[in-house]
Amino acid sequence: MRSILLLLHLSGVIVWIGGMFFAQFCLRPVAASQLPPPQRLPLLAAVLGRFFTAVALSIVAILGSGFASMAATGLPRRRCIGM
Repeated sequence: MRSILLLLHLSGVIVWIGGMFFAQFCLRPVAASQLPPPQRLPLLAAVLGRFFTAVALSIVAILGSGFASMAATGLPRRRCIGM
């Protein structure tokens, strides 16, 4: 179970960070050099709209697998000093 949670967690991070790298360093420069602004804006809006949907699912996967992994290994207990 732990390996599945780790795979889910890392997959979410890879989609999120890899997608940001692609959009910033691959898509944007090529779109800026090849397309005029009236065509560039709809393209980037459509691509980023789909990307943010994938990122939202990735964040859910990251948080869910992280909390499930913490729950499986035991949540750390908070100690209050002086109480």
